[in-house]
Amino acid sequence: MLLTPLNLRLTRPAQNLGGSGGNVARIPAGLGWDEITYPLGLGGTFENPTTTLTPESVVDPNIFTGTIYYADSSRPDNSGNGLTPATAKRDIDECIALGNAAALPYQVYIEAGDYLRRESINGDSGTASPTQPCAFIAQNGRVRMMASTPATFSLSAGNMYVAPISTAGRVFDRTIVDSNGIYDQMTNVVDVPTCQATPGSWVNTGGMTYVHRQDGLQPTLANTLWVRNINIADFGTFTDDLYLEGIDFEGGLQGCIRLDATAARAVGMRDCTMRYAGFPGTRTNGLELFNMSGIINLWDCDASCNFRDGLNFHGLPPPAPILYVLTNRCSGFLNGVAGGSTLINAYTLHDENIGLDLNGNYSGGTFDGSIAQIVDISKVCYLGSRIEMLDTPDPNDAAVRTGTGCETWIAGCTLISDLNAIYGDGSSTTEYQNSSIVGLLAGANPASEPSTPWTS
Repeated sequence: MLLTPLNLRLTRPAQNLGGSGGNVARIPAGLGWDEITYPLGLGGTFENPTTTLTPESVVDPNIFTGTIYYADSSRPDNSGNGLTPATAKRDIDECIALGNAAALPYQVYIEAGDYLRRESINGDSGTASPTQPCAFIAQNGRVRMMASTPATFSLSAGNMYVAPISTAGRVFDRTIVDSNGIYDQMTNVVDVPTCQATPGSWVNTGGMTYVHRQDGLQPTLANTLWVRNINIADFGTFTDDLYLEGIDFEGGLQGCIRLDATAARAVGMRDCTMRYAGFPGTRTNGLELFNMSGIINLWDCDASCNFRDGLNFHGLPPPAPILYVLTNRCSGFLNGVAGGSTLINAYTLHDENIGLDLNGNYSGGTFDGSIAQIVDISKVCYLGSRIEMLDTPDPNDAAVRTGTGCETWIAGCTLISDLNAIYGDGSSTTEYQNSSIVGLLAGANPASEPSTPWTS
């Protein structure tokens, strides 16, 4: 491993290579973004870039003129026809069935509130999925969709409660949140006596789940999240365009959101979170995207506290058409769990595809893996993003890692690491400018500043 001098651990703004254009936001020509099909309309500066390519603009426009079906988890049943808020279906999969039967693009307006497995996209069967281009849009507040089922906890002993939950993978205290709004994960202990003696702990044994909250209160869905090994938004064989807005996806056996069918399509997401997916034995990511070409466009989305990666983008193996990934004001924190996996990332791109990250905010550490990493001869450009890695146990990890044969461009960013800010593997290229870097420039091909400004 080649390390640059230790003085690179100091914060040092890169020289301004904006040329006559100053630091006006732009991407390098070498990125290869398809501006004809997906015109970015970039504006602003390297440090604060903007784009006019919205999530809504990339998907089939017929979605937003299609029939609207209504779902409301507060409804007592599914007897309504789903065509008005007053006659809403209780379960989202009932709306999906109506849209599929009509065989036309459609929208599902989801009333704010809590949606468990029964009311989720996948429904009680765990397999419900659209067959037409569609959108799922929160109304009148946030939708909280949980990989969980109803349960009533009864007092067992002391301040420990028990409920007949046969499979609980992780348990979170919803009343304790960090600065990013992430729930506090309770400790999975070895047995019932230890749980009884340990506030903030839980254990699953004999088909029962025991929970001892820090405050000693009875666990309810209002104060506690118990994640089960079920899916809530696994889109199965679905191959059409998809739009999601205003939904908090919490948990999921195969990712909070999983898109796995081989497809050329567009996916747009706005203001969604993907958190708490996976548990021991699952190696699950927040967003699992596989086998896709076309574009995925995420604005103001967060993928945090998942068992493995936050945002995980896979296209189709070459020489298939390219997948373009645009992320704007997206974030990922605290992904990875001790013993859960290796190569944990907040953002990762695979399969010779192309990514552009604007105004991102990603951090983590402690477990094996770089925070932002590209592999498989992919290309990515980060503009105005903050990427931080602390307490890394692996000398080859970094805030940003460019895999073998890959290319990375960085401008207007803040990179912070207690070891490597940027790690470049063999046959890789990483360029940075107008950026503040704390940490080493390391690897077989360390990052460097370009000698001339980018032209796009």
